[in-house]
Amino acid sequence: MAPSTRKSKAAGQEAHPAPEADGSHSGVLIVQLPEDLDSKALSKLLTIDNATSLTPATVINVYRYILSQHHALEDALHQVATAQESLAIKDAEVEQAFQDLEVAQVETTGQLKSLQSEIDVLKQRNMTLEQLSNNLQAQLDVFNSSQKQTSHDADDLRAQLQEREREKRGLAETLEKVLATETRLQSVF
Repeated sequence: MAPSTRKSKAAGQEAHPAPEADGSHSGVLIVQLPEDLDSKALSKLLTIDNATSLTPATVINVYRYILSQHHALEDALHQVATAQESLAIKDAEVEQAFQDLEVAQVETTGQLKSLQSEIDVLKQRNMTLEQLSNNLQAQLDVFNSSQKQTSHDADDLRAQLQEREREKRGLAETLEKVLATETRLQSVF
């Protein structure tokens, strides 16, 4: 702890004589500091040699220091107020952005649900079309199979018809021969 600047009354009077009764003084103001003020720290802070012996220049420097600290404090308070206003604006912007994000999220969720419904409808249509396609393919297979069978049957019928035609011609030729033979036989008898 810094050494105490408090002195006994007698020592204080010896070290700091009272101003003369005629009003003349040496131009130095002697200040007795209380115990809770550190004179060395004040001397360093105010850049003076002795905080207990003040000259008019020292008092002016103290006043200037107080004013500079006052201006610095006002500037700091203004900067704090500006920062608070800026922070309030940023908070409002963040809140608005958050609300916009929530609205966009709700809209996106609605759009996703709508798209999911459309996808479900398209899947159902696709399944229906696939079933129809499978049915048509089965019918086509049956038709092709029946057409092949019909074509095969038609080929069989053509072959049978040609065979019958040959048999018919063969019978007609045989009948002509028999008739010719019978006619010759009758002419002979």
